[in-house]
Amino acid sequence: MSAFRRWSYQVYSINDLIDAFTPNQEAPRPNILLKKPHKERLNIERAIKEMQAGTNWHDNMVRVVGAMVQQGNSDTMIMGLAQAWTLDGYTADDTLKEVQTAINGARKKGFAPGPTDQLATMPVNQWPTPYINFDGKALPKRKWIYGRHYIRGYVSVLASAGGIGKTSLQVAEALAIASGRDLLGEKVCEQTNVWLMNLEDPMEEMQLRIVAAMQSHNVRQGEIEGRLFVDAGRDFRLQVATQSQNGFSINEELKRAMIERITTHKIGAVFIDPFVGSHAVNENDNMAINAVVDVFRQVADATNCAIGLVHHTRKANGQDSSIDSVRGAGSLIGAARVARVANKISQQDAAKLGICEKTAPSVFRVENGKANMSPPAEASVWRIVKSHGLENGEYVGVVHAFTPPTIKAATVIELETAIAAIKDLEKPVRRQETSNDWAGYTIAGKLNLDIGGAKKNDRSHAQELDRLRVRNILTELESSGAITREKIYDARNAREVEIYQVNDEHEWGRLPQSAK
Repeated sequence: MSAFRRWSYQVYSINDLIDAFTPNQEAPRPNILLKKPHKERLNIERAIKEMQAGTNWHDNMVRVVGAMVQQGNSDTMIMGLAQAWTLDGYTADDTLKEVQTAINGARKKGFAPGPTDQLATMPVNQWPTPYINFDGKALPKRKWIYGRHYIRGYVSVLASAGGIGKTSLQVAEALAIASGRDLLGEKVCEQTNVWLMNLEDPMEEMQLRIVAAMQSHNVRQGEIEGRLFVDAGRDFRLQVATQSQNGFSINEELKRAMIERITTHKIGAVFIDPFVGSHAVNENDNMAINAVVDVFRQVADATNCAIGLVHHTRKANGQDSSIDSVRGAGSLIGAARVARVANKISQQDAAKLGICEKTAPSVFRVENGKANMSPPAEASVWRIVKSHGLENGEYVGVVHAFTPPTIKAATVIELETAIAAIKDLEKPVRRQETSNDWAGYTIAGKLNLDIGGAKKNDRSHAQELDRLRVRNILTELESSGAITREKIYDARNAREVEIYQVNDEHEWGRLPQSAK
């Protein structure tokens, strides 16, 4: 059953049609969505009901079509609604022919500019389209520009709380794309021209960031000259949409100008920072935000460029931000091809990865929020902000790739001490770290390590590092066969628990090579 057929005799307004789609469905979408006064909206719905009842069908149809054209909806959108207007004794084609005539008449009279999407010019009687592309080798590849973050023809989002380094990250990624060099450990799939638009900082600040990043990454002027375009400043405005009491409107002139400039300068990637500066609509209004993003999708589609939007997350009260933390309407993330979230490293993760307390405040991780809602710290892409001094005496933070240090393997002496500590106890030691009888406490005592208590929030950074060291000792002992897991019955809790037993037949020569 087609999507249009499912709507028959149930859809009465443009809003109902939009609600019929989930964000992941390919659906015809309006180019401009004007918020109509409540009274006028009710009149349109009443006219549709009268049409379906057979009352003044033609006059009501012309009135409804005129209103929808004036709202900026495409032929496809109106035709989709018109399926439900067919009266008994008439075919759907009869209805659509009259509706198309009314649409053409409304556009000819200047009710609204013609539709910009290709589907709108496709005669409905050509649907459905037979599928003929069955040769996998002949299909075009996705046109990735940088890593799996920016792709031609699509919009991507990078979000984080303030002060983490997302603007500096965008500068470094822009330099990588423009120069064609792997500056952050991620592949530049295509070297292309880049347009950085900062709608928050003055141009002087952007110049500091760019020159510092170039020097810190050893990018020469000749590598990016003519390839990097930058617009910034508090007087610089890029407002693609506005919303007021009179409704919602798109800046069509600005959209056409962007398309023309991107095409003229052969720009393959456009970064807009921050997204909230590119419009004047209610950021919690899903329909309004979706229409704003649709402007950028149209620009990306018309120019075949990648567009990256930088956005903020809500205050997380000390918790990590996720894709659900992105501020405002969820339609922004629903419309994006890629959505990344950046977070400062937590004290626990820093200790877990062996990052020293002095370095940790400069480290942050970046994840594809659409691919994985909460990836483990060990699997994240890590970045660090390094201070770079310029000749004018200023110091500027520059983003670099970062690899957490590996924890030094335990020595044979440490392993022998750990085994002796477990063996000398009169009662078995638990494998479960949350237990008060965890084997790690026994080992830490013999090695004079301070691993703190059971509650994470009560442990210091240094205690976390020592705890990680004890975990690694237990892992090496278990992997070498020096200790084994056994189960015993815990009468107090009436359940079986896992303990560690020393393997008396273990040969020290079989210890991991890292411990020798």
